[in-house]
Amino acid sequence: MRRDPACEPCVLDDLSAVLELLGTVPAQRLAIVGQARAQLAATWSKNRIPGEHIADAHRLLKRALGLPHPFREARQRANQVGLELAAQAARDAPAGDDRARLGWLVRWAISGNLLDFRICGYDLDAATVARLLRQTFDEGLAIDEVDRLLEAARGAREILYIHDNVGEVAFDKELIRELLRLAPGARVTSALRGDVMTSDATVDDGRAVGLAEVAQIIASGPDTLGISFAEMTDQMRAAIARADLVISKGQANFYVMDERPREVPAPIMCLLRTKCMVVSRHLGFDRIVNVAKWLTPPPASLY
Repeated sequence: MRRDPACEPCVLDDLSAVLELLGTVPAQRLAIVGQARAQLAATWSKNRIPGEHIADAHRLLKRALGLPHPFREARQRANQVGLELAAQAARDAPAGDDRARLGWLVRWAISGNLLDFRICGYDLDAATVARLLRQTFDEGLAIDEVDRLLEAARGAREILYIHDNVGEVAFDKELIRELLRLAPGARVTSALRGDVMTSDATVDDGRAVGLAEVAQIIASGPDTLGISFAEMTDQMRAAIARADLVISKGQANFYVMDERPREVPAPIMCLLRTKCMVVSRHLGFDRIVNVAKWLTPPPASLY
């Protein structure tokens, strides 16, 4: 999906808030936000996807401050909290009913999508995270197309899992473990960012939460917000080409997949919590919602 007029103030407000958290003086903050505003004005007519504008702003921040790895401690803390909560979610998952178990782990993986610093803040403590994720889980799914995912997973041999945020990747690991239980002969490729962009999970974050136990880890590209077809690695292109099932996590990846589904041969399941009303309305809702939706569904005859 393409950018909306509401995206411009959102990008600038987020950048200003991050600069303030990083302790920049008002004059420096004003100068960097001014550069970002000029950058937005120069690229706005190109009708890009929102994530590209957000990535531009945060790349500008990193260059201006000489800070290639902002919020390192917050990212590490999110991964540690995610590991603890995801392990508990897996222990609590219902046994003996594949549909119920898969639905449980999908809902927790979507709840983990809340761990977006731009939405829930950069100063997360374990108790707050646990409370917010439980509330999100308890909301259920506004769009629930998990039934067909169960059948698609059982028939899959090459699954591409495109991750979103730090902390969230720990919940993804438990969902991948379940997908492999349903399809013991399948291979999962986990795609993460090659460098730091806000709260997007990197290859290093994937390794930190043990994703290598269940998947082959690859870099989707550099410090993009979500994946980028323009800056995609050769490994990522190859993973897309061979996949027979793609699971896309989060709103930033939804921006891309919704815009370019024909460039992905396999069926695409999008798992996300909407982060703004622009995306909620795009999906037909007037509130923030949890979504498990086929963007391009598998043909019924295959499964």
